[in-house]
Amino acid sequence: MGQYVAHEKLVETFEKATLRLKFHYLECQNLDSKAKVEKIWPLCYGKAKMPYCMIITKEFALGIVVESKLDKVVNRATFVKETNTN
Repeated sequence: MGQYVAHEKLVETFEKATLRLKFHYLECQNLDSKAKVEKIWPLCYGKAKMPYCMIITKEFALGIVVESKLDKVVNRATFVKETNTN
């Protein structure tokens, strides 16, 4: 997904990144993207709700931007299999 989205587009959508290239999704100014995170994240990771720290990974943020801004389909099953360490 990184080939479609420049880092600047991630920062534009989710504001600034943390030191480890993660994003606080609550700082997202795009309400559609924010709602998409709140809907998809618990489904991907089998959790009842978002983590208390409200941080998403760069890869997850890339998926949201690709879906929202570029109207491309992201295969979440493959993504979760690659990134889920639990």
